[in-house]
Amino acid sequence: MTKEMRLKEVLLEDFGKNEPIILRYIYSEEKYGVEQNSFRKYLSNLYKCKEISRAEKGIYYFSFTNPYLNEETFLSDDKLIASKFIISGEKRYGYKTGLSFANQLKFTNQVPKTTEITSSMVS
Repeated sequence: MTKEMRLKEVLLEDFGKNEPIILRYIYSEEKYGVEQNSFRKYLSNLYKCKEISRAEKGIYYFSFTNPYLNEETFLSDDKLIASKFIISGEKRYGYKTGLSFANQLKFTNQVPKTTEITSSMVS
């Protein structure tokens, strides 16, 4: 078994399917015993082999085939936003504000075109 495939199994066990894997939050040397550059290369190789999907640069996820639609799933925007700007592990770094927050609380039925977020996790 190659290093990439072993890493795939460990990541799938740690994150599960359809959950974002954000590289900047993972300390691969401590957690997986792999240097950061090698870790990125392994994930890039897995992506080229179609073993993992990429949401955007530095963010990967394991997709799966929806049994009802027989289509591959995509990472939802809400999960991506939450993991990128709002919650990291057990810590909360931000929250939704504006119309999207008011809509979530059912104070308004307006659906905003953009989501406003207040966060300390700005890249």
